[in-house]
Amino acid sequence: MSNYFIEENVLTDDECVSLINFYNQNTSDINSWHNQIIPVPIHTLRVTQNPVITNLKFFKLIENKYKNIFNYNKLDNLEIVKWPETSYAMQHIDSDDKMTFLIYLNDEFEGGENELVNIHKVKPKKGRMSLFDNGKILHKVNKVSKGDRYVLSGWYQ
Repeated sequence: MSNYFIEENVLTDDECVSLINFYNQNTSDINSWHNQIIPVPIHTLRVTQNPVITNLKFFKLIENKYKNIFNYNKLDNLEIVKWPETSYAMQHIDSDDKMTFLIYLNDEFEGGENELVNIHKVKPKKGRMSLFDNGKILHKVNKVSKGDRYVLSGWYQ
């Protein structure tokens, strides 16, 4: 059985704004990339080792509530990701991961829904977290039709 969960308000508005500001203040560390699944470049800031971010209280929620459900071992990657207007990800299943989460850091854009194909479409809302079994659930990011979409994304092995 594949699992997915939605949690509301896991980050405050101030925390979301702080993360976007952190992203914008560290432009020299941002990587832009694309591939067959993500044909329009997105921009990522890897923050896996940043204690300011990894000490946010929602990590305790994940640890306490979801570790036994997803049976993961460790946080493998954590990124603040900017999805600019026209960007999207085609449907895919990730390999080597047991669970992923994404938290919308803003909602001043159109489109950009995280869609668990034939299961659920997650409407963007600042502070909303979606967790799912990305190694089993076919998923995609719908095209950002207006504005920029910022998310905090994490992958667990």
